[in-house]
Amino acid sequence: MYASRHVVYVGPGPLPQSLASRLLKQHDMHDHGSHAPRLLSVVESAVEAEHLANELLRLKLGAQVAGPEQPPAEDSWDQALHLGADGRLWWVALAHGGSWRFPLTAIDELTSVDWSAPGFSERGVLLRAKALDRSVFLRAAEHPPTGGSHLDLTLLLAFLEACGLDLPPEARVRHQRLVARNFGAPTLEGDLLPLALGVVDALDDRPGELPHRPSRS
Repeated sequence: MYASRHVVYVGPGPLPQSLASRLLKQHDMHDHGSHAPRLLSVVESAVEAEHLANELLRLKLGAQVAGPEQPPAEDSWDQALHLGADGRLWWVALAHGGSWRFPLTAIDELTSVDWSAPGFSERGVLLRAKALDRSVFLRAAEHPPTGGSHLDLTLLLAFLEACGLDLPPEARVRHQRLVARNFGAPTLEGDLLPLALGVVDALDDRPGELPHRPSRS
């Protein structure tokens, strides 16, 4: 979804004190550092958002801008409408047509977000593989809203457990547990999970561990 306001997100890690103090003075934004990407500032224009993002990049901090003029990340994804397993193979039926049958060893990157909002929680997953032209977006919730494209949560969790066991060691994994207010709720309206998943996918540079995934150390 398009973000309803111009916002800037920053990657994991603390900000320089001078920048944190200036943001507090200019935008009344508090930043206490984090192990996860998070909302840094809500600004008035796309120009101001890009200026702040460029400043973060010069400081070698990851940054991403969202707003009414920024195409949503999910526009480039293909959403999974169904997920299933057949022996050692998994399959997804895709919103843009067709399906993909694959062993877990075919996955090159996996980003997973546990998303918590007032009265509602869900899981979002993004998959990349050399065999795919688009990233595949999967989402599930225990009590999904009517009319959505949510998968069965038990099956998605079983898929992630299997990934934890069988993904190849070289596969890149990102995993975060996030709270909606850290990503702009209620300042931003609408469905924020795809936005949060896209930000984590773009900015999280720390290896994540899925359940039962063997340590790489």
